Formats: sequence, structure tokens, C-alpha cells
Amino acid sequence: MRYFPILDFQYVIIGLFLGIIAVAVLFTAFYTYGRPGTPEGGKKDLAEYAEGIRGDHNPIPPVVALVLLGVAAFALIYAFMVGIKGPAF
Repeated sequence: MRYFPILDFQYVIIGLFLGIIAVAVLFTAFYTYGRPGTPEGGKKDLAEYAEGIRGDHNPIPPVVALVLLGVAAFALIYAFMVGIKGPAF
């Protein structure tokens, strides 16, 4: 047991707030460029390069989305388990 048990709670709260800020920043970044389902969104080119190569808004592959969801779920479960049970497992 730590000498200052409130320190674990502070780490959990800091992690949750940083996570909320990161989600807000990502949502703002994706919302700014428009969604592919709307008429104006998803049709803009990000950049035009030499020889006709252009950068587009491409969807995230399902495997990458599943990995990101898995990491987020593990982080939440880990934060709650450490917050409830005490030391890391």
C-alpha cells in the first residue's frame, strides 16, 4: 500500500481527463473536414501532387478501428481495476 493512497486516484482522474480531451480533439479534427456521407464532405482533395497524385479522405480500415477500440476498452478497464483494487495487476 502506498503512503499516499490519494495519488492513485489523482492518476486515474488525470488519465480520464486526458482521454476526454483527446476524444474531443479527434472529434473536432474529423468533424472539421466533413463526413463522407454529406454532399460537401468527403469530396475535397487534401493535396494535389505532381503527376496527378492526390490525397483524399479515406476511411479507417476496420482492423485499425478494432485495434483502437480494444486499446480504449483495455485502458478504461485497467483504470477502473486499478482505481478499485489498488495496485496494478
